[in-house]
Parts: sequence; C-alpha cells; structure tokens
Amino acid sequence: MHPPIANIPSLNLFLSSLTDPKTPVHFRKNQVIFSHGDPSDSIFYVETGAVKLTVTSVQGKEAVIAVLGRGNLFGENALASGVRVRSYQATALSRVRAFRIESHAAMKVICKHEEACRSVLSYLIDLTERLGEDVAANILYDSGHRLARALLSLSKLKEPNPLGSAIAVNQQTLACIIGTTRQRVNILIQEFRKTGLIADTIHQRSPKAARKG
Repeated sequence: MHPPIANIPSLNLFLSSLTDPKTPVHFRKNQVIFSHGDPSDSIFYVETGAVKLTVTSVQGKEAVIAVLGRGNLFGENALASGVRVRSYQATALSRVRAFRIESHAAMKVICKHEEACRSVLSYLIDLTERLGEDVAANILYDSGHRLARALLSLSKLKEPNPLGSAIAVNQQTLACIIGTTRQRVNILIQEFRKTGLIADTIHQRSPKAARKG
C-alpha cells in the first residue's frame, strides 16, 4: 500500500565500516528473496534494481508495504534481539544486485562504531517516518492521488542496465501498492493518459499473463 521509498539517509559509512565481508548476491526479476517466517539472520543492501516487500492475509490477499530501490536496506528485523523470523516477503521487481550482510557482522559495527550506528539509526528513523506518512496518505487521499504518488516514486527507480530505464510494473502490482483493485487502477491509468499526465508505459497484462511472460 505504500509508494516506493527513495532519497533516504546514506548508509555508506555503515557499509565502509564493516570488517566482515559483504556477500554480493543477484536476483532475477520476480524471484523471491525471502518469505514470511523464514529465519531472519541477515540484512540486504540494494545496490541496483528494486525490491517489493509484501504481507499476505490468511485469506490470501497481498498488500505491498514498500518498494525499495538503490541505497536501501531490507530485512532489518535481523538486527533485533531474541528469536527472529522474517515478518514480510521480499521479491525482486527487476534484476537486483545487492549485498547480503550477516546480522552478527552488522551488529559488530553498530556496537563499536558510533558514527556508523548513527547512520543506521538515522536511516531507520527516516524510513519509519516515511512509512508513517504513507499510512496517513492511504487514509486521507483518494485512489487517484495515491496512484499518482506511487507512479512518481516508481519513476525514480531504475533498472540495472546501461540505459537505466524505469522499473516496469503491471497494474496488479500497482493495485497492491495503493490498496485498490486492478480494475480501478486501469480506469485511473486511462484517465491519466487522456489528460497527458503519463505516457503509455504501464503494463496492462493480467497477473496470469505476467507470470507466463
């Protein structure tokens, strides 16, 4: 239900302070990175591409809680104390290149390096504030306004290729991001096109067709 998160505080200091190796990992488009309930023993830093974070109700209804691009962390509950499991599912929206950082390695830096710790806290606080703003927007704004916000944010995320083209999403994913139906998204997209607000770049394939593609 939340638009993509971008332009948050840099984590470069935290990354450069790591003494244990960061493991480069690659994910293909639509690949599940981890699922709800999996052991939460590492965090991921997105270097290129975009990642969709989702939760699913017992009835099977999916909601997108965030879309994260370059410079973002996910899997952050691996930094919590006690028994840890993933609280959401992470799926690659495009080809993704990331760093996997074991939780013990991240905590070593956070505990020993004050400025690195400050950068992580600043990141997490800013992320929490932005998610709070998105919750308010979903309550206060209509679906057209929410879709416009989501499209604007998605336009800032780029595919990991030399051309840096925008991340492509289908209408079902947009519906999950803004908390409405695919049919409603289709109507809004047509209205946006008629007014010249967007170009013809949104995939209109059904979820079934998208899976086949």
